[in-house]
Amino acid sequence: TRRRHNDSAKEVTTNEPAPGRLEAIRSRSLLNMPVGGSLGYQLRHKSKSISDKLTPASNIVINRSQRTLASSKIRYHILFMQKNIPLPSTSVGSNEVETWIFDLDNTLYSTSPKMLSQIDDLMGSFISDFLSVDRVEARQIQKGYFRTHGLTLRGLMLEHGLDPQDYIDHLSQLDLSDVGPNPELANALSRLEGRKVIYTNAFTDHTREVMDRIGITSQFAAVYDIGDANYVPKPAIDSYRRLCELHNIDPTRAAMVEDIARNLEPAAELGMTTVWVRTETSWAKDVTETEHIDHITGDLTAWLQDLGNSS
Repeated sequence: TRRRHNDSAKEVTTNEPAPGRLEAIRSRSLLNMPVGGSLGYQLRHKSKSISDKLTPASNIVINRSQRTLASSKIRYHILFMQKNIPLPSTSVGSNEVETWIFDLDNTLYSTSPKMLSQIDDLMGSFISDFLSVDRVEARQIQKGYFRTHGLTLRGLMLEHGLDPQDYIDHLSQLDLSDVGPNPELANALSRLEGRKVIYTNAFTDHTREVMDRIGITSQFAAVYDIGDANYVPKPAIDSYRRLCELHNIDPTRAAMVEDIARNLEPAAELGMTTVWVRTETSWAKDVTETEHIDHITGDLTAWLQDLGNSS
């Protein structure tokens, strides 16, 4: 049976803290230009809100103490790109990024409003039929299980013994016609040094079809889906550890790219460089805890292109 299911991240409706959230750093600073051409930095004004740190179409590095960035190329690139200053000639040491880990939905492409509406409707109709409840109660159950279990599917499995294949089959009706080719992204990924892996709370068949539609399938060495994670979704850190074990990833030489800020916390805890793709979605609003984020961009393709130009 053909399997396809959209990423649980698209169910997000709140910014409730995830278990194991890193202790917030009270003072956060923007990085200024390097001092004397070295890797020391001048720290500028402190801000309480991430909105104070972002400007339109900018890519900014957030300082995180007690952890070395995995790639000096990335660090220099981000610092200089805002002022269009040529990158200095630098050598990448033993901490070079070897593996790039990308989320799928709303990271490598934007989920359209029509798709989000259809996902919500498909979930609601499945729960209504499976539990014999009306659609109002079905929606309450859907959102409740997402909050308590991190994934509606996992809640249905644990609380009601659901066979996940039934859920997958139902959501395979999702129309992906809004997902189209993105040759600019494909080219930017092709120029990115290192192995590339997709880590998604969705299923492989959905992921592969989306990749085919975008035109990026050949750029990725592997897909790590919710089944591979034993149906334990992000941001559970054990699923990140399992990813690294299955695909022989050294987290201290890896970078993770995500559209949900809290999903980057376990990656940071394991030592990965973190890249937040900030979108206009509801779960990207009012994010204030950013000490676990190294890089922020509102345009992943442009960010990758500039990174490729600097290498």
